[in-house]
Amino acid sequence: MREFFKITGVRFTLLSLLLIILFAITVVAIHSKTENKATTISTTTTTTTTTTTTATATATATQRAADPLFQDFVRVCGVHLCIDGKQWEPYFASTYAASHHLEWDITAAVAGHLNTIRINNFLSSDGNPATAPFDEAHWEIVDRLIASARSQGLHVVFDLSAYRNLTTEGGTQNPYIVDWKPFLTFVIHRVNTVTKVRYGDDTTIAMFALAGEVAPPNGTNTEHVTTQQINTFFARTAHEFKALDHNHILSPGGLYQLSWNSGVDYQTIFSTAGIDVCAVHAPYNGGDASITSQFCGRIHKPWIWEEFFQPQGIGDQARAQFYQQTYDAGKQLHDAGIGFWNLGPGLWAENDDVGPQTPLTWQVIIKNAPPLLQLTPGDHS
Repeated sequence: MREFFKITGVRFTLLSLLLIILFAITVVAIHSKTENKATTISTTTTTTTTTTTTATATATATQRAADPLFQDFVRVCGVHLCIDGKQWEPYFASTYAASHHLEWDITAAVAGHLNTIRINNFLSSDGNPATAPFDEAHWEIVDRLIASARSQGLHVVFDLSAYRNLTTEGGTQNPYIVDWKPFLTFVIHRVNTVTKVRYGDDTTIAMFALAGEVAPPNGTNTEHVTTQQINTFFARTAHEFKALDHNHILSPGGLYQLSWNSGVDYQTIFSTAGIDVCAVHAPYNGGDASITSQFCGRIHKPWIWEEFFQPQGIGDQARAQFYQQTYDAGKQLHDAGIGFWNLGPGLWAENDDVGPQTPLTWQVIIKNAPPLLQLTPGDHS
């Protein structure tokens, strides 16, 4: 029995040694394989990242050099807008709720033959006025919109009305006594996190708009705003803007309710020094567009039909007809540009979105697009 245990003990020892040797060999093999794999992944990742970064930088530089549309800022030429001295008509749409479908908006704008998008309502209207206007998450969406627009040959109308709306603090405060200089300073000096271009130097932005749809002082006026306060606001804010930004043209934003004694003194606002372009929000069958056209013609300023709309509930055929009549009216009244509310994928009766999902209205958008501006790199002086 003792001999049996002795033999068994020897066998156990030999077996244990064999298992230890096999285990050691396996560990070394696994370590070697893992190390080689890690090195391969690291090398591949570094190479891919470097290649991608270099390719992106090269593509961006090439694009900027090759696209004459963005070699100069949009200017005022008499009662028209121009790029490099050639008449250019912004043909655009608002991009409300673009944060939910940014790529769709840019793709649809190109498919619809638009040459511009209007960035609007990009701030939370119920945030803290001291912090919400500078919220980085919101501004990074704006950065992406501007960068994506440029990459597809689109300009931008940058509507700052969202800041005015926020400073009303839910309709309890007078927004026209707020000094915009800190906000404007932030906007103009912001550097786009995608393109690395300062907003004040970005030729993608065709123009800025301050604060359209001024609520009539002679209507429901819970904020106790006066006509004089509104006029002073536009004069002060336009002056502050021009002191900060020597490149971009400026509109007050689209005014409305001009055909009655509303208290919106459009003549003073449109005539303000620093306001380069008049703008209106109006249906084709109202008087506001005609009033804007006539007055701004007299003071030798271009005007744009910044916004018109109809909800989907009237039916696509009736809606398409309304859009066509508006475009016709714009031509008859010699607008310098025109835009609709709103480019988007929504589809229900109360919705104002236009896109391929509203095919008859969409065809009107495509049909009325102005000819592409033909520029070559040599045109830039």
